[in-house]
Amino acid sequence: MLTVKTPTALASMVRYAIDAAKDRGLDANALIAAAGLDMDVVNDIDGRVPVSALYRVWELSEELSKDPFYGMHVAERFASAQSIQVVGFAARTSETIADAIATVGRFARVMNESTVFELVDHGKLSALRIGPRPGTPPWPMVYAQLVLTGYWVVGRSLVEGEQELDGVTFQHAAPKDVSEYRRVFGQTPQFDSEVNSLRFNSEFLALPSKFADPALADYLRGRATVMMAQLPAEAELRDLVRRAILQSLGRADDVRAVARRLGMSSRSLQRSLQDAGASFQEIRDDVRRAEALALFDERMLSVGEIAARVGFAHTSALRAAVKRWTGKSTRDLRRDNTVVS
Repeated sequence: MLTVKTPTALASMVRYAIDAAKDRGLDANALIAAAGLDMDVVNDIDGRVPVSALYRVWELSEELSKDPFYGMHVAERFASAQSIQVVGFAARTSETIADAIATVGRFARVMNESTVFELVDHGKLSALRIGPRPGTPPWPMVYAQLVLTGYWVVGRSLVEGEQELDGVTFQHAAPKDVSEYRRVFGQTPQFDSEVNSLRFNSEFLALPSKFADPALADYLRGRATVMMAQLPAEAELRDLVRRAILQSLGRADDVRAVARRLGMSSRSLQRSLQDAGASFQEIRDDVRRAEALALFDERMLSVGEIAARVGFAHTSALRAAVKRWTGKSTRDLRRDNTVVS
């Protein structure tokens, strides 16, 4: 199994940056050169660029624009299905918002190999988590602004009526001025969070898309499937184990169940992980930590519900784990994560 050494993203996402830069009067050629990119690759309809270069283009654009909210302002003006090509149009023509999100999640690697895009259902509320895969560089603030604003702008444009968010979280630190975040998202986000996320009423998922065209959506998903098959092998063993644990966290997340899902014996799985310098227990603890802290950030569940969700039999075990992970009690952590608007 191959490991992706240099993750790539669609060149269209650089073209998106260039169009926005030109609109601000910035030198597009200078941006491309400074990021170490070739304009022929950028202009190739099927081209791919290193993720690091994509982030660099956006960071340089923000610096030159002298706009601390550049990512949000660009997304408000330019975000559309075209930004992510086939995957974007497949999502746009899906029957419902839930179908659109599922489409983007299924083909997230086509857009950016280092991105996690997942929907977490909490009953009346749902959270869309979007961000860098574990083990990959954190997103620059401008890129996080761009992506979360873009998905919210495009998502609202697909349905009739006004929509509101219930909560927003960002991994980056809080800027001195959060006024534009309040304007764009209708509230002050939670910063320094475990994940980037948009939280909304789950009823939003059932709303039909104004542009639904099931036959066209199926055709475009087929095209996206071909594009994804052309990418390098997705992950090494520890990433596959991490994903398997997350999918069954709190239910069947023991080594025997995970090994069975991966088509291995538990002894073989543990031996292979050891050869890779990892252990099942360490990976599961890391998954539990990330998921638990994300749930605390999103403030939708009680401590008892979080404990059950991440696989702790008793709240006391979760409290002890949180103390070990953060040095804080669950009460202090919840108080720290309370947003003051």
